[in-house]
Amino acid sequence: MGEEADYLESQSDDGAYEHIYWADIESTRKLREEKRAFKLAVKSEVAKELKRHGVELKKNKPRGKMLERTCHCGCGVKFKAREADVKRGWGKFSSKSCAAKFKDRITNGAYRDRYGS
Repeated sequence: MGEEADYLESQSDDGAYEHIYWADIESTRKLREEKRAFKLAVKSEVAKELKRHGVELKKNKPRGKMLERTCHCGCGVKFKAREADVKRGWGKFSSKSCAAKFKDRITNGAYRDRYGS
């Protein structure tokens, strides 16, 4: 086995190869994290100043009535879904992972074995 390279080799559209160094990737990640932390700090400070001056920030509310539902995959998790989404046939699962598990069971035949269709 060869040594692990300290760079990635990537081919651009014109066919030329370039090296992307791990150190550059790590520094980019750190910059992103610092930028995210700075934005959060600024947002927090602005909210404090607005509150100090008597301005209330509006919380995001879901549009429409919310219904209490039980996850359709069988995990038993209770969650809330919009009534309009339920009417469309959505709002059956508490998460994307539950929907994926249910879909996997359907495609592998467990659902057909149990319910016969």
